[in-house]
Amino acid sequence: MFISGRGRWIALATLMLSSSSGWADADLQTAVDQLRQLSEQGQSQLLWQQASKMEAELAGDPQFDFYYGMAAVDTGHADEGVMALERVLLHYPENDRVRLEYARGLYLIGDNEMAERAFQQVLEREPPDAVAIRINRYLKQIELRQKQYLSHWSFYAQAGLGYDSNLNSAPEDQLDRVQLTEGSLGKGDSFSDLRAGGSFSKPLDRENRLLFSGSLEQKLYEEESEFNTRTFNLSAGWLHKLTPLQRLRSTLKVQNYNSGGSTYRNRAALALDWNWNLNNTLGVGLNASLSQLKYPDSSLAWRDAEHYTLGASLYKTLPLWHSPILFFNAFYGEETPDATTTVSRASVQRKLAGASLGLQWPLSDQHQLTLSGFYQNAQYGGPDWLYAVVRDDDYHALSLGWNYKVSDSLSLNSNLSLIRSRSSIELYDYEREVFSLNLKYEY
Repeated sequence: MFISGRGRWIALATLMLSSSSGWADADLQTAVDQLRQLSEQGQSQLLWQQASKMEAELAGDPQFDFYYGMAAVDTGHADEGVMALERVLLHYPENDRVRLEYARGLYLIGDNEMAERAFQQVLEREPPDAVAIRINRYLKQIELRQKQYLSHWSFYAQAGLGYDSNLNSAPEDQLDRVQLTEGSLGKGDSFSDLRAGGSFSKPLDRENRLLFSGSLEQKLYEEESEFNTRTFNLSAGWLHKLTPLQRLRSTLKVQNYNSGGSTYRNRAALALDWNWNLNNTLGVGLNASLSQLKYPDSSLAWRDAEHYTLGASLYKTLPLWHSPILFFNAFYGEETPDATTTVSRASVQRKLAGASLGLQWPLSDQHQLTLSGFYQNAQYGGPDWLYAVVRDDDYHALSLGWNYKVSDSLSLNSNLSLIRSRSSIELYDYEREVFSLNLKYEY
């Protein structure tokens, strides 16, 4: 039977384990109490250091093996942890707390079949919701791992409705310096959103895989049809496993962006992404991309540019109810026009810096809540010809998303975004709210 809470689980396991070492009972109990306190404080590294000093004398004692094995799994010594926890399970095969730690260790050493079996055994005993969510995360990752050695197709289709209060990102009221036409002020309209895409991956060997994907996205406004957009994306990439915990991905991307019925912009990009899972709750990453932007309309040729971005990311699974995931990204980039003119320096040449912070919180197996914030500063390269000042924009966005998993293939999601742009040039000051509700099918 499960008892919720990490401390109560440990207490349950400790009560069920008894000494079989040669140490005096009092000395053993003192040592075990010290290890338990470190575990309850979450000091896995110190616990591992202390337990390692006792391992030669106490290995085989179930109480010691439990804490030693759990610390080993938490600190990157999963092989030792699995062996220690196996010894505990020989004495107490019905202890689900021990089996869960054993399953985590198997997962970390890459024994997917045994890890899946152990996780399923714990899941069958109806653990608390928070534990079940964690187990299902591991099972999902095991499924993804197993697909790594097979060619794999996937497909999705999505349809949705929404409302955009300022679809052209324009001021809502007249300005001090210039008089805008009615059509140049902010426009609000409802929209439909249609998306479909697919991907294919093919393993070359255990360390290398080829990746291909494509998607088509279309947004149709109810009244403002001149703002309808269609985006077509294609990508081809290579994924390389540097180590069991590190991945390097290189991707070539092309995009065609259509607005008002004709191609507005084409983009070609090369991206590199490196990810390192430091442990089962913490991961970091670095990324870089180089893009070429081309505008087919000759009247917009001054916007043709090269754009690069450098970024870093971090995610952390928090020790809270249902194990929410905290994620953070920061980036810096520059956009340089192909032809340097007064107009392109004022409107295209720019330096970008920003960050995003968010929390992804699974409320249950079916419901997930995501809250995120985004900030970007853009500093342009020259003074605006009309305002005679250099444009400097601050863009803020706050988003709240909810996802409901109807079935393994079908999900319902909604998103609300609150956007505010503040600029040194009043023409680029605006506020915007966007709400959408979407139904997504994945196969």
